[in-house]
Amino acid sequence: MSGATGTFRSMTHNVMDGTAQSSPAQATVASTISAYAPVGHELEAWGAVGPEVRRWVTAAAPGHRRRALQLLYAGAHLASWCVGQGIAVQASTCLRDATIERFCAVAEADGRYSSTTRATVRARLRYLAAANAVPGNRPAPPRLARGQVRPPYDADEVRSYLLLADSQGSAERRRRLRALLLLGLGAGCGPQDLRQLRGTDVVDSSGVWVLVGGPRPRRVPVLDAYAEALLALAAETGGRLMVGGWKPDRRSVTTVVLHRVEGGADLAPIEPGRLRSTWLTTHLRNGARLDVVMAAAGLRTPTSIVELARYLGPVPAEEAERCLRGRPSVPAAQRARG
Repeated sequence: MSGATGTFRSMTHNVMDGTAQSSPAQATVASTISAYAPVGHELEAWGAVGPEVRRWVTAAAPGHRRRALQLLYAGAHLASWCVGQGIAVQASTCLRDATIERFCAVAEADGRYSSTTRATVRARLRYLAAANAVPGNRPAPPRLARGQVRPPYDADEVRSYLLLADSQGSAERRRRLRALLLLGLGAGCGPQDLRQLRGTDVVDSSGVWVLVGGPRPRRVPVLDAYAEALLALAAETGGRLMVGGWKPDRRSVTTVVLHRVEGGADLAPIEPGRLRSTWLTTHLRNGARLDVVMAAAGLRTPTSIVELARYLGPVPAEEAERCLRGRPSVPAAQRARG
């Protein structure tokens, strides 16, 4: 996908904000889709790819005109790029996870997308892919009601995310993504905790601790599995922010970090809430008392912890009986030795 940067930006301003000059203000979604034509270089291939892109957007059933325009914009750019790459313009090829990821990475590398625009367009293309049931794509995660506890990650997912962090293209991206993962998985830090957290807030005092400030100040011991790596990362970071960037007071400092992740199209999205849930369930599986976990997590009520109980899995009958009879716990290492 080539063309003048000025034309690209003009198209961005006309369509990304939902105002297409050629569409009547009161047009219905259906007429908007049928009448849509992109601006600039993408117009050259539109006669060939337009009907297919319109099918993608129609299948997505946008609820209003602006949403239709947003999806058409993303689909038109992707289809035009696919033509240049010799990729057949059909949902099963263009809307594959790998194709979407490659397209967005190339657009950002060429300077046509900022990291924020890349993330926005990628999300819209993935929405189109889900609506068109593209075979081979990773299933979209189920939508949860606002405020509902996020499910934890499994061990394989955690390993994949740590490897993904190590594969990022710049030292800064590697450092910030690793910090997000290690602080979430090792100390249960959420976006609010990360806003002002610096490398100097990770200390080694008879074990590694995270000194969390903000509205829920506390001293959190780091799980041993992540302690050494987090301490080394904190020493590298020094007085700089571990995750936050140039606007540490923004609502979520994790947004920019996650928008700039390279690769991982075959993985479930990284969510700070799920990292925290993974940390919480680790403590529950280890038998930590509810009040102890609440204090470490900065929670006032146990609601979210109680909801996570369903992810713990069944307890062996022998262990359940031991708990209910008040007998001392047998350490896992001792049980393994028999």
